Amino acid sequence: MKMKSSMKLKAIMIITMLGMSLAGYAQAQKKDGTFASESGMEMQVDSMVYKNESRPVYYARYGNRGCLFELRINDNVSAEVTEPVNIGETSITINPVIFKSGKQSISINLKPFPGRKTIMNDKPFRLEIGYYDFTEKLDSMGNRTWHKVFELPEIVIPEEGLSQIKIEKEFEAQVPYEIKTWNEYVDLREIPNIEQKVVEEYKRVRQMIAEKKINELKEYFWPSYQEIGVTLYQSQKDIERDWKGTVNIINKYSSEELQPIEGYRILFSTNGKSITLKSKKLNGLPSALVFIRKKENGNGFKYGYIELHLSIKKGTNKLIPVMI
Repeated sequence: MKMKSSMKLKAIMIITMLGMSLAGYAQAQKKDGTFASESGMEMQVDSMVYKNESRPVYYARYGNRGCLFELRINDNVSAEVTEPVNIGETSITINPVIFKSGKQSISINLKPFPGRKTIMNDKPFRLEIGYYDFTEKLDSMGNRTWHKVFELPEIVIPEEGLSQIKIEKEFEAQVPYEIKTWNEYVDLREIPNIEQKVVEEYKRVRQMIAEKKINELKEYFWPSYQEIGVTLYQSQKDIERDWKGTVNIINKYSSEELQPIEGYRILFSTNGKSITLKSKKLNGLPSALVFIRKKENGNGFKYGYIELHLSIKKGTNKLIPVMI
């Protein structure tokens, strides 16, 4: 996953989208600086042939009032609020969790703020999903047309409130690509001692980060950047720019500011085929691979992180970084 930083003391939202490490296979670096997979296949994003001429980029627009929430699309956590904060409205890109055209699943889980037993607010959660097609011409005001494909019906709260709200919905999406690698992975929930194995892999990657082994890290993460580049129609130059942003964060912080792998929570996604560790520090951060630095004025902290998702291919016992 790609690394991001924040100047805020607390992590208001955990958004697992563009900052994700998405490698689905191991690879070897060639003399010209490009990378090829162990199978000999090399993904050339610039020459990617899509199924049609459209380039839809899907977004989820959402907001909450008086509740914590977790929003999953295709069983991937796209956004969550884990502390008592209200979001008026924000949006995230969701193409990386849309693997192919057809029906897409939505799962919403709402809980009361800490210290409260029930959700009392009217309209506690709002969600709208749609897309902009980047092949369409701009209108006279320089805007693109918003194509709405889903809107969550209004949630009615009874007078006594609700202790929890769970919602399952679907929406239809049409994309010109197909990510097929998820058929190759096992259900990690059935693997004995999976937590211990994941922690060991996190510690190994953490050591590479601490030693600033940039080439090794690029080799490890690069297929993920390529795969997410397909879902966002990125050029090779775009992907290189994203990687450079990650390198800048690694170089910005010291190894002493890189936190040990501890105080985490485990999160499974993609029907158990992916696992990640999220830090509990600073009231919850998106990854256990996190730098934390005290601000110069002593008032609060800033941080940078790498979000790492892992899986195991069928017929192997090796953890590898995967898309989400």
